[in-house]
Amino acid sequence: MVNKKTKKPTLEYIANIAGVSITTVSRVINGSSLVREEVAKDIKRIISETGYVHKASKIELPLSMTEVDFFCLEHLYTESSFYAEIIQSIKKEFESKKIAINIQLYNKHTTSSLLSSLISNSQAILVLGEPEDNLTQLLYDTRLPVLLINAIDSQMKIPSIHPDYELGGYMAASYLIENGHTKVKVITSNDRHSTCQRTDGFLRALLFSNIDHDKDDVVVDLNTYEKSDHTNFGAQELLPKLIAQGLFEDVTAVFCVSDKIAYTLINALNSHNIRVPDDISVIGFDNLTLSSIIQPALTTLSVDYSSLAKATLIKLVRLSNEPGNIRNRATIPVEVIERETVKYITPM
Repeated sequence: MVNKKTKKPTLEYIANIAGVSITTVSRVINGSSLVREEVAKDIKRIISETGYVHKASKIELPLSMTEVDFFCLEHLYTESSFYAEIIQSIKKEFESKKIAINIQLYNKHTTSSLLSSLISNSQAILVLGEPEDNLTQLLYDTRLPVLLINAIDSQMKIPSIHPDYELGGYMAASYLIENGHTKVKVITSNDRHSTCQRTDGFLRALLFSNIDHDKDDVVVDLNTYEKSDHTNFGAQELLPKLIAQGLFEDVTAVFCVSDKIAYTLINALNSHNIRVPDDISVIGFDNLTLSSIIQPALTTLSVDYSSLAKATLIKLVRLSNEPGNIRNRATIPVEVIERETVKYITPM
């Protein structure tokens, strides 16, 4: 009999008892047919008697790339710290694995021939935001690993990864409801998947909470208004006018689909002597650095940029190692960051 009191038996220990090599023991553990049946049977008996536990090797995908081309629309590259956070987090994560990130700025006027030339020299491609048409078809045709960041492909031909915006909108509404708010609105600009998803999630929470509501009354879609300034969805131009028109008079809380819209709303409300959160509560989305600095500090939904970057790396490496490029859509969790702009009220 084998001495069962041996602490943490090793492959070498089992091999010595069985009178075989460590390689033979390893083959038995991994189900190889190269070991004679009687020898395998004896090794399995020893493993059972010693209580040896085989620890599976950590699966590591080989890094089949040394650099990645990261295509960014010019206006996204400079638009706000939200996109800057995504870019910097991805650069940091990839460069920590010795993978260079080449930022390729483009716009809807960039010629297909130039984009094609850039792609032809690529090992793998990341695309920030929903690609313009001049890039989309090239991505469909390439055999390179391609991944969309913070966007989805409506034809599901290109894999993508983004924060769970729909659930984030749901969480925002649920948080307001938990704090007694049922007379609510969402300020959005439904001209892209990410904002539509936040709006849809918000409305779903109202539905599931049995809160009677009219979608057309709840949703303030800045994209439907005439405006001369399209910066920040035109919020700075439109919100003071909408407040003056009394659009928020019977509302106790507002969800803004971005922190920047929330900042604009709070400033506009203050200029009309409407205090946040005493008179009306506000919750944002993105958790930009300024959100914790402004007064009152903004309650918002936070994206874990580090997790997004790590998941991006894992997904792109997997795509590069698996022929056929599995087409799927992945999401990263978000969470409510509770600060000072949402007030609890007694439900009516």
